Amino acid sequence: MDARSPLVSRHHKNWRQQAMNKMDQQLEENLFFTAPVVIDSKTMQAMKDQILATIQRLTKKTASAPSEELVCLNIDLFKF
Repeated sequence: MDARSPLVSRHHKNWRQQAMNKMDQQLEENLFFTAPVVIDSKTMQAMKDQILATIQRLTKKTASAPSEELVCLNIDLFKF
């Protein structure tokens, strides 16, 4: 999906709603992480760069992985 599509926001919201539903199940196989922190803009940019690099590495792995399970990875980094 094109990142500029008007449907992107709904797409993200739908998957985050799925994550919220799964949090209530408290299954050990799932991972949820939330860390509000106070940092400077340089550190935030470094975090963003590292997250993007990780997403690229994971995307390459998923391209060649066998199709066995549907999973969802949600990552958010934003300023208040």
